[in-house]
This record gives sequence, C-alpha cells and structure tokens, in this order.
Amino acid sequence: MSAFPWLFERPARRRSAGKTPYRPDIDGLRALAILSVMLFHAFPNLLRGGFVGVDIFFVISGFLISRIVFTGLARGSFSFVNFYVHRIRRIFPAMIVVLVCALGLGWAAMLAGEYRMLGKHVAGGIGFIANILLWGEDSYFGTASELKPLMHLWSLGIEEQFYLFFPVLLVVLWRIRFSLWLTMAALITLSFWANLLWMNKDAAGAFFLPHTRVWELLAGGLLAYGHVFRVEWQLSPNRGVLLRNLVQNTELRSSLGLILLAAGLLVINKGSNFPGYWALLPVAGAWLVIAAGPRAWVNRHLFANRGMVFVGLISYPLYLWHWPILSFLRLLEGRVPSIPVRIGALALTFVLAWLTYHYVERPLRFGGAVRTKAAGLLVAGMLLGIAGIAIYHLDGLPGRDVELQFGKYQQEVGHKLYFEEMAKFPPCDLPGTSGVKDCWQTGGVAQKKTVAIIGDSHGADIFIGLAAHLPESENVAYFQVVCYPFVGITGNDTCPAVVPAVDHIVADKDIRTVILSNYWAMRLRDKKIRFERELENRNRTDIYEKLLALTLDRLIGAGKEVVFAVDVPDLDFPPEACLPSRPLAITQRVPGKDCLIPRANVEGRAHTYLAATQRVLANYPQVRLWDPYPRLCNDTDCLVVSEGTLFYRDDNHLSPQAARWLFQSLWRTVEPDAMPSR
Repeated sequence: MSAFPWLFERPARRRSAGKTPYRPDIDGLRALAILSVMLFHAFPNLLRGGFVGVDIFFVISGFLISRIVFTGLARGSFSFVNFYVHRIRRIFPAMIVVLVCALGLGWAAMLAGEYRMLGKHVAGGIGFIANILLWGEDSYFGTASELKPLMHLWSLGIEEQFYLFFPVLLVVLWRIRFSLWLTMAALITLSFWANLLWMNKDAAGAFFLPHTRVWELLAGGLLAYGHVFRVEWQLSPNRGVLLRNLVQNTELRSSLGLILLAAGLLVINKGSNFPGYWALLPVAGAWLVIAAGPRAWVNRHLFANRGMVFVGLISYPLYLWHWPILSFLRLLEGRVPSIPVRIGALALTFVLAWLTYHYVERPLRFGGAVRTKAAGLLVAGMLLGIAGIAIYHLDGLPGRDVELQFGKYQQEVGHKLYFEEMAKFPPCDLPGTSGVKDCWQTGGVAQKKTVAIIGDSHGADIFIGLAAHLPESENVAYFQVVCYPFVGITGNDTCPAVVPAVDHIVADKDIRTVILSNYWAMRLRDKKIRFERELENRNRTDIYEKLLALTLDRLIGAGKEVVFAVDVPDLDFPPEACLPSRPLAITQRVPGKDCLIPRANVEGRAHTYLAATQRVLANYPQVRLWDPYPRLCNDTDCLVVSEGTLFYRDDNHLSPQAARWLFQSLWRTVEPDAMPSR
C-alpha cells in the first residue's frame, strides 16, 4: 500500500473481521527507537541523530492505535469507553510510578525554583500537555532542558492528544461514510506543510506542537487502514519499476526502510532544521519496515530476535525512566556526569524498567477488574496532577531541608530574583520610543533621564547595579535589544528597536551618558546575525568594527559621553556547580572550591571582540571603557563565588546581588565628577 493512493488505479477494498496478530518485529522496531533515544541522551556525541527515535515511536503508535480503531469499526464493536480504559491501563501505571519517584527525589535534592517547575511539569505530564508547556520554556536541545527531569514527556503529550481526538474523527467519518484514507492523506499533507511553515517562524513550535507532528502518527494510521481493510493497489502500467517493487516486494521495502532509518540516525543532528524535511527519513523508514510485514528477512532476523523484542516490550518504562535518571544526575553533580556514571545510569534504567514492567505495568494492564483498575488509576493521576499544581503555586515549598542546607549559596541561582528585581522598575514612557519593545527606567515618567543603557540582557545587570547607586538627581533608561546596540543592523524582530532608541537618546538633551552593553563575544560568533546589505559580504569582525564606529559617530556627534562596557567573564560550567553537594550527589564538593574560571580561557573566548574594540576605540579617545576584570579576576583566575556570594545566576548573567556590588564602580566611572583620568 502507498501513503499516496492517488498514484494508483482501481483500489480494491474489502473489510476484514479477522484477528490482529502480534507483530514481534514491531516490538523490535520499538527497541531500535528507545535504544537510539537513550544513547543520544546519555552520549549525544556518539549517536547525534538518536533523538529521531521519537519519530519512529510516532509512526508505530499511529499504526497500532489506528489499527485498534479500524478493527473495531470493521467489526462494529468499537467503544470509546473500552478504548480509553485500555489507554489509561496502558499509560498510567508506569507514568504514575515515575512521577511519584521524581517528586520524591526532587523534594530531597531540588531548590525551590527547580521544584516549582517540576511540579508544573508533573501536572503537565499527567495531563498530557507537557509539549505545550515546554514550547514556551526552552528548546529541546537547549542546555536548560538537561535540568528538566520530565522534559521527555513532550512526546507523550503529542501521542495522547492524538489518541484523544483521532478516534472521534474516525468514528464521525465512518458514520457519515466519508473516505477515511482521503481524510488522512489530506491531514498528512496539511500537517507536513504546517511543519515546514513553522520551522521558519517558530522552530520550537514546529518541534513541540501537535499540528506540526501529527502527520507522523497519521502516516502510521494510513498504513493501518490498508492493513485492516486489506487495500490492494494495482499500479498503472506507466509507473516506474522502483515504485512497482516497493508495492510488491516486501524485502525491498524492509531493506530500504532500514537504510532510511540508519541515515536518519547517522546524518541528522541537533543542528539540523528538525523536524522539517529531515523528519521524512525516520518516518519513511519506520513506515516501510512496518509495511514490509513480519515475514521480511530484516524484520524476522533483525527486529524480531529475542533480544530486540525484550527491549521493545519494556520500551515504555525505559523511555519514562531514562531521562529523569540522567537529568537528576546532571542536576546533582552540577556538571555532565562522568562516562562510568552515565553507563551506570543506563544500567539502572534497565533494572527499573524491568521491575516496573513486571510488577506494576503488567498486573494493572492485564487481568480482571478492568474498569475498576482504570478508575483507580485515573483518580491517582488526578491527585498527582493536583499535587504538582500545588507545588507550583506554593513556589516549590521553599522550607525544605535542601534549601536550609544550601543556605545563602542558593539564593541567587536562577532568574527568579532577577525578575523580581526588574519588576520594581516601571516601563519607559518616553517620546519617540514607540518602536522599542522592552524598556525600563528609574524614577517617574516626568523625571529627567541622565543616563541611557542600550544593549541585550547583559545591560539589565548594569541597570540593576546602577539603580542601586544613582544619586537622587540621576535617572537611567534601559533600552533592551536582542542584537548589537548598533545602528545599521537588521534581521531580528527586536533589532528595529535600535533605531528609535538611538533616535530618542540623541534627541533627549538631558541624557548625558550612554552605555553600550552586550554579550559581545557570543554575538560575534552568532552566524544568524544579519547586517545591512552593503555589509553582508564583509568579514564579521570588520562588520563589527564598522557598525561600532557608525554608532559612536552618531552618539558622539550628538554630544553624548559614551561608555563601552566590557562584558563580564562567562562560565564554561553552570553556577550550580559551585553550590554545596546536594543530597544523593555522587561527587562531594566544598562550596566555592574549584569554582574558578582560568582567566586565559575567558580572555581566549573574548579575544576577538576585545581586539576589534580596541582597534575602534583607538580612534575615539573620548570613549570611556569600563572593565570588570580587575574586580572579578586576579592574574590567573576569575571568581564565581566570594565570601558566600554567588556571582552568577547562569553561565553568563550576574546575580542581582553581584550586579549591585560590581556596578557600584561603574557609576563612579560614568559620573563625570568622579571619573578617574585615563
């Protein structure tokens, strides 16, 4: 059968009321999917495309679930109650065990902010909306995702959303005698088109949202349609040999499917525009393997062997357990765990999965008291969801022992205090700034602004620090842009804010001092930054120097004093690594010990932009340079922790406390009367 039946003539269809035999090769395909995902999560550089195992799961799930529905419809025995009771008994037992264990471990080891998010994700996971919640938080491939023990539940969210709505659609179409295969083919086309469209406008949405991924499940559903109703397609005489063989030759289908699966696992990586067109590789590969049937050589000998079938049978608890174990290890250790520890984590995953399968999943999934078990599981899931919501709304239960143990060291970790600090400042209401998306100010709207900061989120650290030390006669406006604070830059949604911000600063006679701030080193490396057309083909460092000079000319020409803020040292490890060892951590740490950044490493990462800046500022002796290195670094190292104060809230942003301490010196730098001679 083909997923594109309009390519063929005279489809012959007859209903089948026969049994749906067990397919051990599909369990083997499950094994390939879960082993790929586990290997990618534990050793991402070893199997870079391992995450496409989830796409294999989607095709399998679409096939199996659709087969259940189609079989019930063909026999006249389909029942929504029985269908969803079966789903509850299949999904809830293992999930409840894993979520309860995650909450227990989180209670012992997580800080309040972390535990609060865990509560949110527990509720989202058991309510099967984890994918929607995660869409608004972080990329699947982002560093922050490694510290979310329930990040992996996004895929179950998509599957359960499919299980909830797709059977209803099929039943309606069946009763009105509308073409099932034509509807599915149309939905596959629309969903795949949405996938491509959203890849350009919202890559995270394309990854997490159901309407961009449902085509993968529907591909399996279309295959199930042909299987249950025994659709036999006859090729037109003018069709090609390869297409004819794909329809008629099971060995060719299975072999080609295996090749496509291997290509997806080996060629795709987290830098690929995924899902997009790349998702066709694992989806088509899984589709062809299932379509080949259990008698194909690849299916019989590779996928249906006892070892692969065993792994496939426990694939669901394997999926549920593996990521929380790896994520909690990452959280507890403060860094990526060692290779032996990660190998041990995978071994533990297999043990827990086997125990869960045999002593939790099978007893509740099979046997009598079907509806009683389902009702009990549903109530337990609801209570678990309520507990997650309560933890979230109670701010992660901050009075727990782990927080008391961490004491003052944990207070500045994360972004909660930063957001609380920024909430103290009113948004800008300044003439000519309507195009500025994000702007904050000290003082009232009517008060004169004497200092302006323009830059990305690193400028917020300067803003918080200055606000704590400004005299009553001074006020500062902070214009936030997600790009260089330079005139002549385009291509980012918020970059158009640069021009109105600079225009306002130039026009406002009260603003004497302008501070340029940015994550300079990162932006110079970021290949996604676009520049004005006449500069596109230039060397990126040359572009940086050109735009900096253009901006300085504009500001100095307007009589402004300009301060260039050298960026603070960035870390090559999360600041949580500098906290005391958490309960259950394998590696025991002394607070602050070894939490030093070799100065040579920091300056190496910053060398390109610092050298370029110095070349430009050589022509602008009136521009003042603020350098945080003398306060944060000695001759050999830069500090992360000092006298109980953690300087960083993440690997490149200062904590509010550190910002207030550090930027006290900046005010003396930008204040004319206190400016030391250079």
